[in-house]
Amino acid sequence: PELQGKTSYRVHDLLLEFARQKLQASGTLADVQRVFVKILRGQCVNGEWTTTSSLSQRDYYFKYLPYHIFSSEQQSELIQLLFDFHWLEQKVKHTNFPSLISDFRFLDTPLQHEIKLLKKSLMLSADAIEKNPSSIGPQLLGRLLSYASDECPSVKKLLDDVRETSRKTCRLLPLFSCLKLEGAEIFKKNVGSQVWSLATCTTSTGTIVISGLHNGSIRIHELETGKELQVLEGHTNTVWCLALSHSQRHLASGSRDNTATIWNTDTFEQLKVLQVEGGDVNALDFSTDDQRLFTGSQDGKLTVWRVSTGERLDVIPAHDVAIMSLCTTKDGLYIATASWDHTIKLWRADTLNFEATLVGHTDVVGSVVAAGNDNPMLVSASWDGTLKIWDAKKHKEIHTLRGHEGKIYSVAVSSDTKRIISGGQDMIMRLWCFHTGELLSCFEGHSRPINSLSITSEKFKAVSGSSDGSFRVWNLDTSAHLKQDRSRGHSKSVIDIAVTHDGSRCVTASFDGFFKVWMCENEKECFTLKDLKGYPVNVAISADDRHVVSLSSNSSSSSIKVW
Repeated sequence: PELQGKTSYRVHDLLLEFARQKLQASGTLADVQRVFVKILRGQCVNGEWTTTSSLSQRDYYFKYLPYHIFSSEQQSELIQLLFDFHWLEQKVKHTNFPSLISDFRFLDTPLQHEIKLLKKSLMLSADAIEKNPSSIGPQLLGRLLSYASDECPSVKKLLDDVRETSRKTCRLLPLFSCLKLEGAEIFKKNVGSQVWSLATCTTSTGTIVISGLHNGSIRIHELETGKELQVLEGHTNTVWCLALSHSQRHLASGSRDNTATIWNTDTFEQLKVLQVEGGDVNALDFSTDDQRLFTGSQDGKLTVWRVSTGERLDVIPAHDVAIMSLCTTKDGLYIATASWDHTIKLWRADTLNFEATLVGHTDVVGSVVAAGNDNPMLVSASWDGTLKIWDAKKHKEIHTLRGHEGKIYSVAVSSDTKRIISGGQDMIMRLWCFHTGELLSCFEGHSRPINSLSITSEKFKAVSGSSDGSFRVWNLDTSAHLKQDRSRGHSKSVIDIAVTHDGSRCVTASFDGFFKVWMCENEKECFTLKDLKGYPVNVAISADDRHVVSLSSNSSSSSIKVW
């Protein structure tokens, strides 16, 4: 409407809500939204803006058009919009990546297969797209080309549009699906190259990730989009540890500034600051009833606090050296403290009386977490490169897990006590079977050590925090990993590749000991060659494209073969 020469005007929220309810009651709200969508779309036709559209109107268009389409109850049109490459490209350029991802929340659930593919592809490419919005086209091609078939018509049309548009702006475009889609990292969020992420935790719903940083701040992000929701300031030095209460109402943080802080998770208001005598607060956890908070400090003392008042209830010298980690067992009976002295000690949660010492690690025990609901268990991670599973009641070691190269800094257990994740100095997050100790999968991506880990309760995902200044979210579905490994053909690094002169086929050589011949057009594997006398080094194709020449080597000799 026009009002004193303006195309819009402000009204009080009450008046706006009254108008909405009035329209809703008359059944015309969706109709009004459809009219509004038509007006919005009229401002930009075939990518061309009308001469009357202002910069603020364009911002509104890109931010809120999906919401208005959703409100107009036009799901099919919303899906068409999200598969419109011009829209995706312009949306991420005019707003930001989290805003683009948040549009998917307006779609009906469960999501259709093609929508899932598109969303996952975008989230996998988050880091690249945030750095360079123009890379959205090549990223989609690299992840979705293998799905561009009649079975996925929307994906096929999207990629056709990507190719047509990107040829004008990009010198290099993927010809084949060359980027991971299944079972890989689904989101990465940089928090600053000089700001290490040293502690992470996630809410029970798996919607929020909280990270404690080297600069003393605590940052709250939306897990799905990576959007930063809040920054908590209060600590004056490194935040070493975080813990959420079982009710999710309180967050506790421990810092190098000799304090532990309790925060309200609804308002993120600072409720209590606990002055800890004994140096850095390296570890903390809530009691099962959330009435008490346990802290472990650099001087080896275990302290108990009343959450409601911040009153110190008790303190004991648990270790002669630093407590590195602590947790409350699932039954609430014990507190487990892990220390620089290579041991784990158990204490009665109600009295702090000593219960037992668990011995087995040969270096600093950097992390200990509780597991098992019926039978209380513990999982510990040590700088000796091993993980150990313990029976907390019998004070007995059950399994030792080996596989890491270097120190392990963090460990987490899934809520169903079926999976363990671990990370540390070697920058690789590993997934283990809790019951057998079998290594199930490895997750690579961080460029510096992994300091903290957590697993979401409702979604099978993990969050890792690293010294590279990022946290990452991972899909822990091992079946997806196996599927991806099979589709890629080789199980280890590809070290050489040769293409026929007509471009129809290629041959790959890999450290897994195999040469493979592929169709270039559809990536189909034709056959596999195996040289039993050595490992592949180089591969070449004859001038007439009829023969493959391979070079293999072992510790004593090398061989050249013609196939």
